[in-house]
Amino acid sequence: MSIVKQAELPNFRFDVNSVSSRALIKPVDQTISISGLSGSHGTSGISGSSGYRGGSGSKGGNGTNGLDGKPGQSGTDSQHALIRLHGTVENLNVQLKIFQKLDNLFEPSLNVRLNSSDVPNEANYNFQLAKSKGVILVEAVGGNGGDGGQGGRGGNGGSGGSGGNGRDGSPGYSGSNWANGGDGQKGGSGGNGGSGGNGGNGGNAGAGGDVQVRSIDPRLFMLIEMDCRAGKKGKGGDGGQGGSYGSGGSGGLGGRGGPAGYGLSPGTKGRDGSHGDSGSSGISGSKGTAGIDGCPASDGSIQYVLVDADDNILETGSDKYHATVCCYIITDENQDEIYEPGSDIFVTNIKWTNNGAMILPNESILSIRSTKYISNDINDVSVLISANINEVLCDSHRFKCHINSISALSMNRPYIQPIQITSEIHLLNRLFTGSEVSTTLICQYPIQITDILIPSYLGPNERAIVTVNFTNISSRSYGACFDSAGSIEFILSTHSLIKITPMNEECFYQITSDGRGIYKINDRVTPKSKRSIRFEIILDAAAKKQIYEDLFWTIDLLLRDVLIERHTNNIRVIPVFNPNVHTDILLVTNSQFSRAEFLAYENLFQLFNYSSQIWDIE
Repeated sequence: MSIVKQAELPNFRFDVNSVSSRALIKPVDQTISISGLSGSHGTSGISGSSGYRGGSGSKGGNGTNGLDGKPGQSGTDSQHALIRLHGTVENLNVQLKIFQKLDNLFEPSLNVRLNSSDVPNEANYNFQLAKSKGVILVEAVGGNGGDGGQGGRGGNGGSGGSGGNGRDGSPGYSGSNWANGGDGQKGGSGGNGGSGGNGGNGGNAGAGGDVQVRSIDPRLFMLIEMDCRAGKKGKGGDGGQGGSYGSGGSGGLGGRGGPAGYGLSPGTKGRDGSHGDSGSSGISGSKGTAGIDGCPASDGSIQYVLVDADDNILETGSDKYHATVCCYIITDENQDEIYEPGSDIFVTNIKWTNNGAMILPNESILSIRSTKYISNDINDVSVLISANINEVLCDSHRFKCHINSISALSMNRPYIQPIQITSEIHLLNRLFTGSEVSTTLICQYPIQITDILIPSYLGPNERAIVTVNFTNISSRSYGACFDSAGSIEFILSTHSLIKITPMNEECFYQITSDGRGIYKINDRVTPKSKRSIRFEIILDAAAKKQIYEDLFWTIDLLLRDVLIERHTNNIRVIPVFNPNVHTDILLVTNSQFSRAEFLAYENLFQLFNYSSQIWDIE
């Protein structure tokens, strides 16, 4: 059976932002930076001071306003560069000319015209990249604008002063009334909170740089990436919070009225003065205005230029080439629809395309990735030819992939392991990300045990049937037939007290001298079918000395004489209950009852000379 893997082609865009973003996800060996500088953030405004507390009955002072936050500084523009690549991946020479201002760098003539005041800085680098998978990243990013400072908080208003207390009434004379007490004075008003300072404006972003790369060898473009994005604009600072209002002062206490005078006609007591009103609270200060964000800047530009030995233009692009795998076909070795450990699979008819912005040069390498589960010959590759933009080609090479054998035997379940087949295309040992197309396969064996029916407990001399259910999940026949894809064999191994015996009917299994039962399938197991086999066992009479012990059993499944699956468990030895025998004691047990407990009870019953019998109900 074959699987056709169809990949969804990535939609590569060739604007500066997209090209720069793709560059940033690649491993980097070395970085050359001509980026602008980021502006510093503005400082926060100073908070206003709080108002003073009012004197007796007077208003509290107003809080002062918070100061404005300082503006963020603008980022500077990136510098510009003209880069020439020479040499090989073993020794890459990078010649760099850096300009502050550059006019018409990307004109078709490619004659660089400098601003009259601009003198280029030159640098020369040599990189050894043969043992690396990283690229040279040229950063020509505009500087980020600084964020504006936050406005200062307004000062809190001062509390109003408390009102004065009323005067006490004077005493009356003989027979006269006392004077009334004076009223308390009103409390002073609270001061207003100061306004918050305004946030500082954000700094402007710096513009990205213009970078052009030239080479006579288009393969060298695979070794370099550019990031020419504009910087980020600074954010305006938040306005400062207004100051809290001052509380009004409390009213003064009223004076006490004087007592009545004494005499033949006593006067009346004077009236107490009333409590003064509290002062009104001040007004909270207003929040400052947020600063304005800085202005954005424009991205730079990227250009790859292929030239001849005389520096004449052969090709230009806003990005380089991209090799992308479109689809391929996977076929298993024996075409049974199963991807089996230790077998081979084949990948053929790989269609691929160049969906980049330039012609893909010769000598890209197409291969299938080796993994923990897949092994491939290091020389099993295909060297690709040149491809025009959007040209689709089909590679005729037949890739052989070996599924590794299992490192550990599968216990008590079939071996099932997802594995991945992944295509990839490299140029100068650098991966084209669009060429990574993966298919997940399920690695498993075609014959699998689905269920084992075996008792979990037996008494001495008791017999039982062991049933092994299995399935053929493949599209090929197995067993003993002319078109068989492999032999099938089951081996039952047990503790020496568990005996494998011939069945009354015709026995299809062999009992070896060491007591194992070997069942070879001697007929056809058809595709997608289910089958079962049976063994008969008996627990030896000597097992009565091992009551409540666990005795092991193991069933192995062999395919083509190779052990692929093992199941193992235990049979618990229990006593045989005879309801016709009468004893002093009947001990009822279950699956939680241990041999140690059994021996303890047995000793106890012997000590008191009690006859006993056990009824296990598990």
